[in-house]
This record gives sequence, C-alpha cells and structure tokens, in this order.
Amino acid sequence: MAGYAAPPSSIPLDIYKAYSEDIRRGDFHSAYIKQNRIGLLRGAKLKLKAGVIDQAQYGDIQAIIRKAQLSDFSPLIYVIPFAMVKKSAILVAPAKAANPFSCEYQIASLVRSDFDIISP
Repeated sequence: MAGYAAPPSSIPLDIYKAYSEDIRRGDFHSAYIKQNRIGLLRGAKLKLKAGVIDQAQYGDIQAIIRKAQLSDFSPLIYVIPFAMVKKSAILVAPAKAANPFSCEYQIASLVRSDFDIISP
C-alpha cells in the first residue's frame, strides 16, 4: 500500500527505545513493562496447560516475574534470519496483526541456533 507505515508496536527499534526510556527514567508504572509481565504470566500459564512446565516451575516463574526489577526488562534485539525459521513461521491473520496491512509472523518454538542477540 502506497504511503503505508508500520505501527510503532511492530517496529523493533521503537519498542527498544520505549523500554529503554522507561527503564532509564525509573518508570515503575511503565505500561510496556506491565504488559510484558502480563504476557510472560500468560505464556507461562499456556506452557503449564500444555504440559511443557510443571506446577512448581510455574510457581517459580510467577515469583520471578513478581520480583523482577525494571532493569530485568532491559530490551534485547533478536536477529532471526527468516530462512532459519521459514518452516515454523506462521503468518498472523490481518485481524490479529498490529496493522491489517502489515506482514507479521509468529514463531511458536524458536531454538537458540536460529537467532543472534544484540545487546547494548
């Protein structure tokens, strides 16, 4: 689409800057970090239901998330060559994407050999 711009929630650099700024300023009410905690808990619950983790591990994850400091949410950038995950990447439906015109993928299971991490 001509003139299309990806939404900020789909741009890794924008996400990185938002997290970094909230952490730098000590924003204990950061919406980004609050949503990240909620997402981590939701993901752990899904893994519990799927039998990937047990109840004790789920409890440990909950405790870690509750006690995590702002600095524990320092952003990382994952570099994922698409060729490495092409077979397991699932195209996100337009209704669930950040923008219906964006091209977003979900990778349910990512192994360490499929990506690199950039950290400041």
